[in-house]
Amino acid sequence: MKNKTAVFASQGAMNPSYTEVSYTSGMTPHTIAYAEDVNSFGNEMDTDLMSVCTEILNVLREYNVTPDANNNSQLLSVIKANIANGYGLTGLDYSTFGTAPVQSGSTIRFYDMDIIFNDEGYYGRNAAQFTKVHFAEQTIESSSSDATGVWYIYATKSGQILKQQSPILGSESKTKCMLGSVFCIQPSGFQNNSWKFQPWLTITSQDTRESPVAEIKGGYVSAATATTLQMGALEVKAEGVNFDYNPQAPNIMNVSAKNPFTYKFLYNGYNPSSSTLTTLDTTKIFNLTDNAFETLNTATYGDKFMVMVPCITPSGQTLMVPAMSEKSGATYTQLFDSIEEATAAIFSLKYSTQTVDGLGKTTSRAIYLGLSIVVKVGATDLTDPTQFAIAGLLPQELAGFTTVSGQTGGATGNYIPMPEVTWNQTQLTLANNSSNVIIGSSSSNVSINMPTVANGIANSCLIKYTHVSGNKPLVFNNALWWTNAPTYDAGRTYMFTADYINGSWYIGYTVG
Repeated sequence: MKNKTAVFASQGAMNPSYTEVSYTSGMTPHTIAYAEDVNSFGNEMDTDLMSVCTEILNVLREYNVTPDANNNSQLLSVIKANIANGYGLTGLDYSTFGTAPVQSGSTIRFYDMDIIFNDEGYYGRNAAQFTKVHFAEQTIESSSSDATGVWYIYATKSGQILKQQSPILGSESKTKCMLGSVFCIQPSGFQNNSWKFQPWLTITSQDTRESPVAEIKGGYVSAATATTLQMGALEVKAEGVNFDYNPQAPNIMNVSAKNPFTYKFLYNGYNPSSSTLTTLDTTKIFNLTDNAFETLNTATYGDKFMVMVPCITPSGQTLMVPAMSEKSGATYTQLFDSIEEATAAIFSLKYSTQTVDGLGKTTSRAIYLGLSIVVKVGATDLTDPTQFAIAGLLPQELAGFTTVSGQTGGATGNYIPMPEVTWNQTQLTLANNSSNVIIGSSSSNVSINMPTVANGIANSCLIKYTHVSGNKPLVFNNALWWTNAPTYDAGRTYMFTADYINGSWYIGYTVG
């Protein structure tokens, strides 16, 4: 860059009364140019050029570059190496990527891809602080030495794809890029269909990278029959690219409503190959003192209450964290005398969450549904509110553990809160994906039509209604009941959950 120090014709006399129009008029082709026209017009143009050159020189000097009259690429070098490109973190270069890796038995095959590493971790902001690495097609496999539990797959700056049992944290992003997670069962290797591709993206916010959580909406769990549960439709928004549905949309996994809710108990040392359960087993507890999964004798503990926590994995498998308790003699310290006492104790319940040898080894990618189940030991009727209840609260130890793992999630509805609509009429059509508050009527039944179905979303809605003495019952049209329609009692509040499944609206409810 040449350092310009003089302005054209700066020593010449100029007529200050001349304007730019005067100058251009004096420069009309095929006419004689007067000296004052040439000097004045040339001076004005060169003054503008001098200003631009000075601006460029200031940029070069700001980045400690000495202008060199024989180098015409100095500005280009500064732009490439020093001028900020905006905020970007380590992540997959999605613009060059098109094929998601697939699991086949105990092997996961990764296709060609580029990953951009932020060499400063959170803080690199210019081209010189980013490294783009090309990954040739390669595979990763489980080995006989891999422990049973969650394994996180990641890419390194040296071009390798490796795995580790501890979550990939944002503090490691200078050298690692998380790609996803898989569950290993020894001696057979990776669990079938447990791989989930959820790579870090360069657009991830710093707070998400610091506490990488999945976000959920829906998934309300309630009693379906005397022995089974049901779950409303669920959406899970997580890191990564949504190759399952639409690569251009956020990575949202849609899970259909489940009736019955199926699960396996999830605890340290659990058998992931065991049969899936549909009937809620209300006699199981994990003894934290002896590190053992035990069956409670209902003759001894049948008047006690315990707490379970439902969850789901990124691959869509629903699970249940059983009640856990320390034990002293024959006394389990986390069994309680009433539903109210158990509910009050939820926040401070204890769990074995150590990543290496505790519950964290198996639950570090569990996505909690944001609620806890309170149930009587040996309960015979889950529809009986004296034996079963749902609390919209997670144990603090699980919720706290959630924020330091690579795949976990928090409370229900924390990324798309349902808008609330109040209806005070006797003929209405519900709002889809909304919380509908119904005001009853003493003159006639409130006739309720289900909402219009939309494509590409989990169609669901909530209906809240408090029955007042003298009001007529609600009547739901074009809908099916998971169980029977309720009998309305004065002073009781009814929470209905409606989900659209295979061409029909299905309604369940709880009573408060």
